[in-house]
Amino acid sequence: MKNPNSPSVVNADAETPRSLNPRPVSIWFLLGVIVLYSFMSSVNLVQYLLLVVPNISQLPNPEGIPAVIGLQIVSVGVLLAGCVGIFRRKRWGRWFGLLVLVGIAAVSIFGPDTAVYDNAAQQAGGVALLGIF
Repeated sequence: MKNPNSPSVVNADAETPRSLNPRPVSIWFLLGVIVLYSFMSSVNLVQYLLLVVPNISQLPNPEGIPAVIGLQIVSVGVLLAGCVGIFRRKRWGRWFGLLVLVGIAAVSIFGPDTAVYDNAAQQAGGVALLGIF
């Protein structure tokens, strides 16, 4: 018999009906960015395989190739698993989304400047625009 004075138990993982709690546009944008990055990583892996496999006998150190291939496969798998977690509204999916956003911000802030300018005037304009935005 249940004690009527005991506090009610709330299931924190219970799903709310989708019609009552629709996803915001920012979640769809984040999912799109993650899927796009996963697709680009997959294309990069295929291009790497097409370049390396025919020329494997000419490489000085072919022992590292499985590690590179495995790392890329794992990274694509983690990104797609994160998309599933975000789409299914899992608690760890929210943290994964936050981690992706922090990663994007860190790369955009601390990433190297790869722009090439013809002269000093263009370089000054590029630095000024970077400071404005």
